Amino acid sequence: MNPISDTAFYTCGIRVQDAQEAQPLCGDDFAHLFMTPHGNAIFDSLKADARPNQIIAVRHRMMDEFLRTRLAQQPKTKVILLGAGFDARAFRLSDGVWFEIDEPQVIGHKNHCLPESTCPNSLTRIAIDFSQETLASKLPLNEDGAPVILVMEGVFGYLSEDQIAQTLQALITAYPQHSLICDLMTKYFIETQGQELTDRIEKLGAKFQFFPDDPTDIFKRAGYRHVEGNSILSETLQILQQDFSLFLLKNFFSSIMRGYTMNLFEMTPRS
Repeated sequence: MNPISDTAFYTCGIRVQDAQEAQPLCGDDFAHLFMTPHGNAIFDSLKADARPNQIIAVRHRMMDEFLRTRLAQQPKTKVILLGAGFDARAFRLSDGVWFEIDEPQVIGHKNHCLPESTCPNSLTRIAIDFSQETLASKLPLNEDGAPVILVMEGVFGYLSEDQIAQTLQALITAYPQHSLICDLMTKYFIETQGQELTDRIEKLGAKFQFFPDDPTDIFKRAGYRHVEGNSILSETLQILQQDFSLFLLKNFFSSIMRGYTMNLFEMTPRS
């Protein structure tokens, strides 16, 4: 069995550090439960780099806010986290029927540290060996026709275009009508701002594969409607009240501002 990805511990460590702040950005009070001595060592080597860590914390917060709004409107929504990692939203947010899908070692660790039976919402964790099992065989059924939101945070950048196309086809087949939220980076953002992040990810044993000029295009070709693409960098600067940097980026470096976004896609049945 593969070990738990170091990137999972890294992003979890960011949320642990954030929760300890006087004014946390996303306030994940469960994240510390998943950290191990190895995970702490991974994060300790990277925790001093404030800006990338703040951006990832804000990314999590933006997705939190979207889900809170949608669940307040539709409390019975099925929320399916693909590549869930150490996400604990099912414990932090109100309402929803939750599913977490990830590698067996991640699911096993989560169930040991924070059992699904203790969740205040309905939660089912699903283990998948991506090397031997198909996503289609693991996606939960939606026999009652409830609204479905698929969450893929920090996932698409590590997939090839073929893997993304296959993933989207599996999602569309399983759920002809659904919402999908995810973060995406452009080629320009990686080339101008992302070298430090790329080096960091490669140090953790992973590698970015998907950062085209327009990362939304593959979703549109699959039949999705792109509803929102909100700048994670802009949101970070606003929250941190870095008004001058925000002014410069909006007025002179807008391509950088648009280079890393939290996106909402909608899929509706084809007539």
